[in-house]
Amino acid sequence: MSAFRLFQASLGWIVSAVFVAAGIFKLVDLELFGRSLETWSLLPKWLIRPLMVAVPSLEIGVALMWLLGAYRTLAVAAMVAMLVAATGFYGLHLAFGIQPVCACFGAVHKALELKQVAGTVLARNICLILALAYQYVLHCTGGPNLHQSATHEPFKARRAFTIVEMLVVIAVIIIVASLLTPMLRQSRTAGKDVASLANLRSHSANVASYTSEFRGVFPYFTNPRGIVLIPHDSGEFPAIYFDMYFVWSLGMSHLYYDGKMPHVSHYRPGSPSICTYFYSATLVSQPEFWNALTRTGPEQWRAVGIDSVVFPSQKAAFTECDGIVMTPPNAIGKGVLLGLIDGSAQLSPASTLMEPYRKGEGGWEGSRFSGGVYGMHTIDGVRGRDIR
Repeated sequence: MSAFRLFQASLGWIVSAVFVAAGIFKLVDLELFGRSLETWSLLPKWLIRPLMVAVPSLEIGVALMWLLGAYRTLAVAAMVAMLVAATGFYGLHLAFGIQPVCACFGAVHKALELKQVAGTVLARNICLILALAYQYVLHCTGGPNLHQSATHEPFKARRAFTIVEMLVVIAVIIIVASLLTPMLRQSRTAGKDVASLANLRSHSANVASYTSEFRGVFPYFTNPRGIVLIPHDSGEFPAIYFDMYFVWSLGMSHLYYDGKMPHVSHYRPGSPSICTYFYSATLVSQPEFWNALTRTGPEQWRAVGIDSVVFPSQKAAFTECDGIVMTPPNAIGKGVLLGLIDGSAQLSPASTLMEPYRKGEGGWEGSRFSGGVYGMHTIDGVRGRDIR
């Protein structure tokens, strides 16, 4: 068999292998695939969850039909239909000026940090469609395949699975995937929580080091009188007073993070944000500011010393804001990840959390949050507790 005829015969195997790989990589990180589907704004919201499981299951199922020699013509037609539908819908979004995220290879796409280029996505899909169409023609006309002898005798099909058997296999794949999805999501979330707790411990320890080097005062880089330009790698960031919740990472980057911004430890694994660990506003304002009876205003915005802390093992220096932290405790779900002033970190269940100061930082110029955030807006400030 010549090299060209070998390529012709291998084409279906190559494309089917691509489909299987795409399906498996989506199942490995269904959370990422689900987030990418949410960027397809023309897609009905109710359809996202079913597609999260159905798309990778069908990709694997129809590819296996071809690989196992069962109804290959139907398998090729199904793969073409899936590609045409996805490519057409992608092109429709582009026509409306929307570029959705195409996480076709799931975890691999994220690991390699591949950039989304509309032309590349369209060109790749069109090439796959043409390859499948060519394979369809070859199959219908009895073209070469890997099961033929060197004399190119007509291929005699062995007994393949019936259509009912293949539908049963695909149904089983979908059911197993739907059962495994919650467990995979929980295990991935647990792994991210462990990494986040390690990050929070590191940041809390760095804050403790800072206070020992700077006369016992917590990090303080903004000014209550107006905007401060915080330098970073690509220029300067104009920060209002309570922007300290995230510019702490800029101010401390050269001291503790090798000058890197964003540093990998500044965000929860898998988060698109450059900083998901919020610095407590109570560390840059006096304790009296966090009590309704003694709050007067911005004149209470000033540096706070670590010697004012009463409960270092129960008072947060950082809170992970990767979820719903501004809702009542019974709506938080798993709880909130906190980095504590004593250098420890923990996942605090809703039942153990103290209510934050509900008015947040108030409505003054320089405020950022008008509602209370767990770990950031502690009643009585550094003299109070975030954990019971």
